[in-house]
Amino acid sequence: MVFSLPGPIIALAGYENLLAITFFHGVLTESGVLSFLIFDTLLQSKVSEGYVAISPDSELQWFGFSESGVLISIDTSGVMRGLFKKWSSSWVPMIESKKLKKNPKDVFWPVGITSDSVMYGICKNGQQFPLASSKPVLSAFPLRISLLNAHMDYVELEGQHLLKSLLLSESFSLDDGNEKSHHKDKSSLDKIVLKLVRVCILIYCFHDHC
Repeated sequence: MVFSLPGPIIALAGYENLLAITFFHGVLTESGVLSFLIFDTLLQSKVSEGYVAISPDSELQWFGFSESGVLISIDTSGVMRGLFKKWSSSWVPMIESKKLKKNPKDVFWPVGITSDSVMYGICKNGQQFPLASSKPVLSAFPLRISLLNAHMDYVELEGQHLLKSLLLSESFSLDDGNEKSHHKDKSSLDKIVLKLVRVCILIYCFHDHC
């Protein structure tokens, strides 16, 4: 199939039968708006479309799918976002990679994104992407959603619960047939709920309500 787009293509990404395209919507300028389309190549249909969320004064740096089929974007401000269907295809920030770099000029480069962490390398000495001639040193960092609250233990668990519930919902929507993995993720989510209940009780008792 051959079709036209409203603007020049910036990047392509694939996952199983899904094809994601990001392109400039309208005139190609520094202030141009990035849009995306996701197609199901087997059903020959459009799955989702919208705008790519980008931080102010930033550009798209990386675009691809996680191993579970979540569309991921990273901008030059170091913010990594995932596109989730649960909130009508909304972009959710999951990592601020600036915190992982010792030098502001270093470049954060993801190699793989699992259901709970990102495998990445740091490009140094002005490199914008890893060199094919050398094997990069990889590190892992857990995915998390940053929330604001006075109680840090509660915030950490609530962020984990929100992220895992989004990822679980996404895996069900893809209908990958991996029941064993779904059961494991559901059990992990239930454990976080129990921890949240425990922390809430401790907070309640701390304020002399017990």
